This record gives sequence, C-alpha cells and structure tokens, in this order.
Amino acid sequence: MNCTLSEGAAVLAPRGRDAAIACAMLRDGGFAAEASQTLPGFIEVLRAGAGFAIVTEEALRGADLRELDRFVRDQADWSDFPFIVLTERGGGLERNPVAVRLLETLGNVTFLERPFHPTTLLSLARSALRARLRQYDARKRIEDIRERETRQAALLSLSDRLRTMDDARDMSFAAAETLGTTLGVSRAGYGMIDPAAETITIERDWNQPGTQSLAGVLHFRDYGSYIENLKRGTLVAIADAREDPRTAATAGALEEIHARAVFNMPLVNRGDFTALLYLNHVDAREWTSHDRAFVRGGPDRTHGANRRRY
Repeated sequence: MNCTLSEGAAVLAPRGRDAAIACAMLRDGGFAAEASQTLPGFIEVLRAGAGFAIVTEEALRGADLRELDRFVRDQADWSDFPFIVLTERGGGLERNPVAVRLLETLGNVTFLERPFHPTTLLSLARSALRARLRQYDARKRIEDIRERETRQAALLSLSDRLRTMDDARDMSFAAAETLGTTLGVSRAGYGMIDPAAETITIERDWNQPGTQSLAGVLHFRDYGSYIENLKRGTLVAIADAREDPRTAATAGALEEIHARAVFNMPLVNRGDFTALLYLNHVDAREWTSHDRAFVRGGPDRTHGANRRRY
C-alpha cells in the first residue's frame, strides 16, 4: 500500500492515549496516519490532503464545527470525503443527538461504537480508502477531460491567429507562445539547424518573465550529446538534465539557461533536419504523452497555414 497521507488517515482523538492507539492500529494495518491534538490542526491536515479521517465523538461534541462544515462544503465536485466517527457505548443515532448533528455536518460518515475489535476498524478504514481512491480516479478523469478541452481550445485559437498572419516568423512565434503558455513552461521557440556545424540559429523565442531569450547561435554540444538523436530525427524529451546520461555532465549549462527540462522536436524537410521546435523549463518536469501530442499540434498548424498561403 502507498503510505502517503493522501491514502492514509487524519486522526482527531485528543483524550488520553486514544490517538496513539488508533494510529498504532492503522500503521499495523499498513496505513499512514497523522494525529492532531486540536480541531483547527485536524482541519488543516484535511485541507492538505488525506485519504479518510477517524475522529472521536467527544472531540467534536460541543465544538464549533463551522470550519469543519466549510471544509466539507468546499470540496470539489469529485470529492466526498469519508469520516469514521468513534462513538461511545450506546451511541446509536436513535439515542444520540450529537451523532445526528455530525451526520448532517460531515455527510459521508460511518459510526463505530466503542469498544471495538481492531479488525473492525481496519475493515472500515479499507472501505473508506477504497471509496477515496475511486474519487481520486474520478478527479483524474475530470482533469484529463478539462486538459484536453483547454489544449484543443488553445490550438483552435492558434489557427485563428495564423489566418491573419503572412510572415512565417510571426507564425512560428505565435505557435511557440501558444505552446509555452498552455503548458506553463519557461521557454518555447523555433530555430534553424546547421546539422554539419551542429548549431541552432534562433531569431526570436517566447519566454516567461525571468527567463532570458536564447536568440543567437547555440552549439548543441555545449549542452549534451542529444544532437545525435536529433540528427536521426528522434524526439528528445528530457525530464531532468541532471539525471539523463546525455546531459548529466552539462546539466549546469542547461540550468543556467532555465532548461533543466528539455523538449526538442526535430522538424524534417524532404529528409533533412532543418529546424527545431524546442521547449525548456527551469525545473524538472515530465513530458507526458498528452504533452507530446499537444506540442505536435503547433508545427502542424503553422505548416498548414503556410501551405494555404503558397
């Protein structure tokens, strides 16, 4: 089991050794657990991210639950955070107005009457975590859909911009700007390649504030050995220059130009490597399959716009 707190328990049981005992049971069962001594601290842990919560009834009895209610109400559409409330003997809903109040406040709550066997608590914890993991899956699907919609809208907007342009350099900059801003990277641009000299000539690129332009002539070998991949027409996507064997020795030079993460797409014309689309980021970052598909849309649209004009 992945024992990060996003898949573990936030515990609020301030009386005696209740919290220590509950955390020990959970950890023995393979769960991560973090105990809080106060309700505000507990809510802070919930907002930071947890898989589920275990809280004693007396910790909430008579407490001001407005911030806890706000946490529940502030949840995203995909989230229905699970609570396990440990009640005292005879604490069923029909005889316990406090439990009724907690049900109304917490929503997704399971009550466990004390005393209980540790296996009962662990069974409820596993059920709560399974429910939370399904919610995380739903979040990922929603995020993927929104990301695709955002990126598709960005490419459609780029197509509209390109229709008003005549200069190929302006088109290239517009595409770089669209790719850079949408992906949130430090730099994006195009350059012309001299494969014999192993250089790239850059007239203009798009940069985030704080990142300097690479305009000029750069020698690939100053930044690693990946030019060999580019000359073969192979995409180069380096998540961390410090870790990739092609750039580990020159990572410092790449980091100086805010290119710890590198994405280089060779553009081939009639079999020759003539140009490069590049993206750089100041920090390490993964280049996902969705990123790669989106980046390919930039050259496709600029090429299509140029072809329609000539």
